[in-house]
Amino acid sequence: AKSSGTFYAEEATGEDAIIKKSDATWKEGIKDRMTSGAFGNKKNTPKYLDYVILGNMIVLCPIEISSSEIGASDPMENCRNMLSKLSID
Repeated sequence: AKSSGTFYAEEATGEDAIIKKSDATWKEGIKDRMTSGAFGNKKNTPKYLDYVILGNMIVLCPIEISSSEIGASDPMENCRNMLSKLSID
């Protein structure tokens, strides 16, 4: 994950994430990496503001509060909560 995926994770996360398909290197799933603007604002914003590498897996950390993770509005906290529920052997 570190050698081949970090570039794509960097591109897909953060306030300056590339969420326009024509500009993205990793085009697959690009619609899933953006949120619609609030209150009728049509401006799309990045959904994933951070990421973590766990073994050979890159986990994108969302900013919004997930229905399964009530109370976690910080992207790293969302990842931490989700990963704490995984059983890794």
